Amino acid sequence: MNKETIGAFVFRNEGDGCLTSKYLEHTENTPYTESCKRTKGSNDVFEGVYTTSWLEIDKDITTELSIKKMGDVYHLYWSDKSPLYEGRAMLFEGKLVGSYWNI
Repeated sequence: MNKETIGAFVFRNEGDGCLTSKYLEHTENTPYTESCKRTKGSNDVFEGVYTTSWLEIDKDITTELSIKKMGDVYHLYWSDKSPLYEGRAMLFEGKLVGSYWNI
């Protein structure tokens, strides 16, 4: 199965169960923001389940984001009753940096 990357992101842990992000989507000419609040977690500062919302042109989206650490790589899954996006990320200077694609 060919997975075409549609965007890139960087998440910053705000230290209180919240993540903030900037992301680029391949068809847009501007970065956007995403904000997440952890609902289930682990000892890792990024791993867990979050309620997340982000901006798109003319709409706001709220879904669930699941982040799982496997070795040195984080696997991200955005879903809203059905899978939306999947991504992979790594830690870089204390931030989670990666890319995502449609499922």
